[in-house]
Amino acid sequence: MAFIAVVEDNLDFLGDVVQKLQRAGHQVSGFPSADRFHERLLSERFDIVILDLGLPECDGLSIARRLRQLDPLVKLVILTARVSEQDAVQGYESGADIFLRKPVNMNELTALIAAMERSLLVVSGDGLAKEADWWTLDFQGLRLQSSEGQALSLTLSEAQLLLCFSGLPGQQATRKELVEALNENFDSYDARRLENQISRLRRKLSTIEGSLLAIRALRNKGYQLMLNLRTKSLA
Repeated sequence: MAFIAVVEDNLDFLGDVVQKLQRAGHQVSGFPSADRFHERLLSERFDIVILDLGLPECDGLSIARRLRQLDPLVKLVILTARVSEQDAVQGYESGADIFLRKPVNMNELTALIAAMERSLLVVSGDGLAKEADWWTLDFQGLRLQSSEGQALSLTLSEAQLLLCFSGLPGQQATRKELVEALNENFDSYDARRLENQISRLRRKLSTIEGSLLAIRALRNKGYQLMLNLRTKSLA
């Protein structure tokens, strides 16, 4: 399932889009401002972003460029009331995959998002990277290595977290599962300490992935590892 963000300052229209896509079975988060969207991007990755070009507090084109730089693989739909050919050209040059003019036909938008979800080539059905991009966790050696020979040294706690992710469906782990993987008591463990550990691991993984989105936060659930990870035998 694709994770979709809608960034739109018109609250009525935002609600309509979010509701329509949710009814179509998509997982959607709505953001009424660029600031709220940027804040969420620090901890979550979205597969598809629907972005209003005319946000009052920020130029939509600059958001598109920043988003494309942060995540080259994201699918980006730009919505705008602007009608000139130059506006469309600038939208595509800023990273848009699709440029739609308002008013938007909701049925057309829903069909477009469904087509985009089917065409996502960079993730598999459970949200992970392409099979070719495997990383191997050597838990005993405290190392993470790619099929192309890149290697990253790990601390014991980092290796414990990655081992936990690798053994769970979709590499999605609850906070409780992660804390217990660290051999700690969940009830007495400071939630901020886990957040800091995940943040440090995310930054370390960004040195090999080129993105701060290697670990995605799942609201009210926990986290998902976005690397396609397998574990070296512990025998």
